Amino acid sequence: MQPAGIGATDGFASPAGCKIARQNGEKSDPMALERIAVTGGNGALGDAIVRDLMADHEVTSLDITPGRPGVRSRYVDVLSLDALKSALERQDAIVHVAALLQPHDPRDKMFQVNALGTWNVLEAARDLGIRKIVMMSSECASGVISLWRSPPPCPDYLPIDEAHPLRPREPYGVSKQVGEITAQSYARDGGIQIVALRPTLIVMPGMASYIERVRAIDDPDLWSYVELADVVRAARLALGYQGPPFDVFYLSARDTFSPEETLTFMRRKFGRLPELRQPGLYADNPYAAIWDLRRTQTLLGLEPQSDWRRILADGPQRRTADGRP
Repeated sequence: MQPAGIGATDGFASPAGCKIARQNGEKSDPMALERIAVTGGNGALGDAIVRDLMADHEVTSLDITPGRPGVRSRYVDVLSLDALKSALERQDAIVHVAALLQPHDPRDKMFQVNALGTWNVLEAARDLGIRKIVMMSSECASGVISLWRSPPPCPDYLPIDEAHPLRPREPYGVSKQVGEITAQSYARDGGIQIVALRPTLIVMPGMASYIERVRAIDDPDLWSYVELADVVRAARLALGYQGPPFDVFYLSARDTFSPEETLTFMRRKFGRLPELRQPGLYADNPYAAIWDLRRTQTLLGLEPQSDWRRILADGPQRRTADGRP
């Protein structure tokens, strides 16, 4: 099941306690979005987004876990359409973060929460007239990286852009692909704009030891990463993005944290190199990311600041956890 590509035929565009510093040239929301709901707003990523948006918006966290101090929260299960409709009344926009993502989560429950939960959020938004949604998808929708460590298919080309075919094999990646397909259908129906973000592994504060450990092994995640602060900036930029009814963007650092050059480990892992569509990228930076960030930079306006060397220089902090979106 392959979603439509990003092209003119579909009307899409073409080619905690985390203080987020604004980048030069970044704009806050140009749309009049006073009230924003964040599903999964009590988790690590959701909480960082909530606290960033609270600076200039009325923000409500919707979650099934206890709320954080100082944050307006409501208990809401995304599997309950009625509860979502009640909680989302009078909201101007939604940032949909809620998901199950741990390998030990039951596979059927993961798919239900991630796929049906997304449908419920979109259905509630349409019924209530909410016209702006930002949703967290994942690099795992590509199939090149898998939560279950299943053998990945070799990408068709490098760097991988948003038009590359999606070939997930496991419930998490499939649920994220289904979420995007569902979002496309609502966008085509009219009256709503949806931006899907596909972060790579999100590096949370305190993950310096994780980076050191994974640099020493043959990482099945291909050493892809993005720092929490960049994902939070991307969510804010996506709220203000005035593009087509549906669009999608990869979020990644400009490089990997692999000790090997990118083309070297890609050839070793897949037995061959895929087509190089930007050979100059890897000539200029042999450690460049496997993801094409040109649309993220030029259309969304995000200039990634993620830097694993700075993370290691800062040293271990309080938390080490898998930050996959």
